[in-house]
Amino acid sequence: MRRLLFIISIPFVIAAAVAYTFGVVVPPGSYGIRQIGFGPNEGYQKKVLRPGYHWGEPTGYLTSVVRVPSTLQAVHFNRAYKDPKGAGLTVAGKSDEYWFPPINIETVDKGQILVDVTILARILPEPRVEKGVLLTGGPADLAEQVGVQPENWVSRIRTAAEREVGEALRRLTNAQFYDPKLREHESIRDAHVQMNQALRPIGIEAEAVLLRRYTYEVAEVNQAIAEKNLQVQRERLSDFERAFAEVEAQLVELKARGEADVSVIRETAPQEGKAIRSEGDLVYVEKESLGNQLITEAEAYASKLKADLFAEQKGAEVFLARELAPLLSTLSGGIVADLDP
Repeated sequence: MRRLLFIISIPFVIAAAVAYTFGVVVPPGSYGIRQIGFGPNEGYQKKVLRPGYHWGEPTGYLTSVVRVPSTLQAVHFNRAYKDPKGAGLTVAGKSDEYWFPPINIETVDKGQILVDVTILARILPEPRVEKGVLLTGGPADLAEQVGVQPENWVSRIRTAAEREVGEALRRLTNAQFYDPKLREHESIRDAHVQMNQALRPIGIEAEAVLLRRYTYEVAEVNQAIAEKNLQVQRERLSDFERAFAEVEAQLVELKARGEADVSVIRETAPQEGKAIRSEGDLVYVEKESLGNQLITEAEAYASKLKADLFAEQKGAEVFLARELAPLLSTLSGGIVADLDP
């Protein structure tokens, strides 16, 4: 039985070994682009290969797979960048970050400004066509028109950034350059749009253009700007201090007013309480007297009704005389006539 299982497992092992040898693994964070060596589908294929295992052949003559990153790529233009080899492109620490010297801007007023910019871009996963018009390319377009090596497509991003950002900012004067609305909300936004118009057909999209820092190359100008900014900050601080003092004075006044009200209440509350209690006692006595009077009147009225009812009955006079006889017999003299006990 074991021998049979061993014999059956041999083809699977061979198939797995062949698949591993001929196959290609696309790692996470990458796209795979299949290239056909010859035949009707010769060239780079439009459909990208997602991360995972894909078939291939060992020689690479019939078909091969090249990889490009699918993650966000950061292209920095920074004055702190130093390339010892002078090549212009370097990978610093991470495979998705690329560094170049800053962009030099000459404004309308002939001011020389160094600009640090970061471009966040990515390779698009597939081309997008709308109404027969190619809106964006894909990895195959990138491979055919530019190349799959980083120095090829990163160079395109660098060229587009230096051209579009430079042209957008060179239209500003020195004063306009320090207006955030003109500098970033208009000029940088226009540069972003123009960059994508140049990069999307080859399968690259700039997701953000970030203006990091900008300084004049002339030290005196930078010093004057720094002093002006410091003066603005001092004025703002003075405004805040003045507003804080006004609020603090209002709080002190409100506190004093509240304490005075509390003192008045503490002094007048006992007297007011006694007066209210006296008024309550007086009202209670008045209401109690009125109640007693009403009870007395009600009892008198009830007695009257009872007497009237008794008087109307037959023999009431004889009964009354009999009841009064003992009392009347104690009296001297005759006060009742025509009465026969």
